[in-house]
Amino acid sequence: MSQSDWTIRRAGDADMGALTRLFFTSVREGAGPDYTESQRAAWAPDLPETEVWRVRLAPQKVWLAEDGEGEVIGFMTLRQDGHIDFAFVAPDYIGRGVAYDLYGILEAEAKADGLTRLTSDASTMAKAFFTRQGWEIVREQAPVRHGVALKNWHMAKTLAG
Repeated sequence: MSQSDWTIRRAGDADMGALTRLFFTSVREGAGPDYTESQRAAWAPDLPETEVWRVRLAPQKVWLAEDGEGEVIGFMTLRQDGHIDFAFVAPDYIGRGVAYDLYGILEAEAKADGLTRLTSDASTMAKAFFTRQGWEIVREQAPVRHGVALKNWHMAKTLAG
């Protein structure tokens, strides 16, 4: 599948519901091989509140990918400090290049904004993706969500000028 099968654009307020649904589905279904059912339930116990996400994502740059029918199939966010807060792809689109295309736009914009370093707290699947993009593991982490320990990695990439 190529990028011609999807479009990438900046997300707006009207997209928040679709982003929350994609996040929930990605964690509950797409993260299945890497996290137990109890870990996935702790990570995303319920569909996030759209208004909570609108507030959380308002100061971030958010890009989404949508298929030819307008369904959101992936998204990534970038905070002003260079931290990638969210990077998710619909389970049916994992491994097809959606994350690669979203990340390419995000990194180019980060460089244009003068950022010299990107960071993220990456899941197991995201760790493999970021490593392929030249990122390095800073440390392994075990955040606790709803009483359940998850595993992720704080990762970073220095951007060339």
